[in-house]
Amino acid sequence: MIDRMADAIHGQMLLDKYGYAMTTIGSLGDSDVLRYMSCFLNELGVVMVGQAGVAIGRNPEALNAAIIEAQSRKDTRGSDPD
Repeated sequence: MIDRMADAIHGQMLLDKYGYAMTTIGSLGDSDVLRYMSCFLNELGVVMVGQAGVAIGRNPEALNAAIIEAQSRKDTRGSDPD
């Protein structure tokens, strides 16, 4: 889908909207994917407020830990994005 979004990039259709990059991956490379996704969202005009990634293949239990962490951040986050 990303390669089909030239109009959204050109028109800055998401200008000043908040965004959060999230990925699950089988083994290695989650930080590379998150960096790419964050850069892409910035090109769309998004204000990034965070990112999270988990490599399921390396540690299957990491997904549950990531969900718990995301929920705790949601519960404790104030009005200002991280």
